[in-house]
Amino acid sequence: MESPKNGADIFCTNEDTLNSLFSSRSILPVASVFQSSIKNEHTSDSVNVVTENNTMLAFPKSCDEGYFMYYDKRVFSNSDTATLEGMISKAASKGTNVFYDLGNAWYSTGIFLASGTTIRNNNGTMVTNFDSTSGLNGAKAMCSIAKKSGKGFIGSSGTAGDDSVILNGFKDGYVRAAVTGSWMGPDLKNAIGASNLGAVKMPSMNIGGKQTQLHSFGGYQVMCVNAYANCPVTSQLLAYYLTSGNVQLKRYNSRGTLPTAKSALANNAVKNDPVLKAIQAQRPYAHSLNLSVNGIYWASNRGVFGDNIVSAKGNFSVALKRNLEK
Repeated sequence: MESPKNGADIFCTNEDTLNSLFSSRSILPVASVFQSSIKNEHTSDSVNVVTENNTMLAFPKSCDEGYFMYYDKRVFSNSDTATLEGMISKAASKGTNVFYDLGNAWYSTGIFLASGTTIRNNNGTMVTNFDSTSGLNGAKAMCSIAKKSGKGFIGSSGTAGDDSVILNGFKDGYVRAAVTGSWMGPDLKNAIGASNLGAVKMPSMNIGGKQTQLHSFGGYQVMCVNAYANCPVTSQLLAYYLTSGNVQLKRYNSRGTLPTAKSALANNAVKNDPVLKAIQAQRPYAHSLNLSVNGIYWASNRGVFGDNIVSAKGNFSVALKRNLEK
């Protein structure tokens, strides 16, 4: 990682890095002259995310960190997206698949969280209860859909990045629904046509014998000012401008990035964007990265376990054995 002393004066990051950046004195708090305006101009959720112990650490930039379900309207109706099992069955009947990358902890953790498993970042220490009935139920739920591998379901991208698997799948037709994030929107619209692309919150899934709403990670992108900025005052002013409503709207129009500024959110195109609606619907089930996980979690074997489940085609005993051998 590049030393802050050699870094850019202004940079963007995810909300979960803010505390460590501030505690290491790598970023400057937002100057008081901008704070009232930020509170008035941005949503309360986004302001809360960048504020710690009454100190505003960064400028809110976008609200679309997280994931949901994209689908091809020519294959699935909105009602088809209610349950994951229903989507997989419908996909199989149409000779295509639903993609959910269980081999990536970013995505598969949503199943564990839905099962009642808890994950908490306690001052840098990960506290979880995966070794529990809820954790077991989550793993068995993953096994139940992994048994459908190649028959309506694709669960792991293997050596390829999941983004490329999703994009190529939508282009070629062997994927018609996928769990992913807003960054895939522009490419998927180009692949199948904007009018054919739908977006909804995560479906429910049979976990422990009952249909349960799937959870996810969710969060915000923020803009920080380097503590070693050559021109700290100018950098603060520029960061404020780059996260203003007008610029956020331009960023939305060019990249599809969803804003946090109230003025940009009031724009008709933004307000009616199905991706924004999907994220808003998923938000009650989305877990803050800042509060739940840190780098230790991503370095763990949680994603490997999901990958083993898929490669074992849902055979729990085989998956467990492979996981213990890692």
